[in-house]
Amino acid sequence: LLNAKIDAAISSILQNFKSPGGVGVAVVQKSRENGWVVETKGHGIAKVDGTKVTSDTLFNIGSNSK
Repeated sequence: LLNAKIDAAISSILQNFKSPGGVGVAVVQKSRENGWVVETKGHGIAKVDGTKVTSDTLFNIGSNSK
């Protein structure tokens, strides 16, 4: 689900917007066996000290629904 093409696109977006931060990405797909396949990954920097975003990084929910 998450592959090199998606990773490159996300990295490009972060660079184009000159984002000093990062993002968490989740892809959810319904499987044929009535379950769900979930993949998560972090991109970019989570903290000023250089700590990277991971799939376990917590984000404050702010104005993210506009």
